[in-house]
Amino acid sequence: MTGTRPTPEVLQHFQRFQRLSTAQREALARQLEVSTAAPGQCLLELGSTTDNTLYLLEGKVELRAEDG
Repeated sequence: MTGTRPTPEVLQHFQRFQRLSTAQREALARQLEVSTAAPGQCLLELGSTTDNTLYLLEGKVELRAEDG
């Protein structure tokens, strides 16, 4: 599913986007990209920085550090 765009309906499920109009969510969706991660894949390293905001559309995320 990497490279696809979320639908305005998917964005409606996130509280942050619920106050946007359908047209605003449609415009936003055109600027976003959906990426899929494999089980066990590291998304971010501890201490790394990113300009991206990540939203979990489905599945689960595990947070862990080397020290446990």
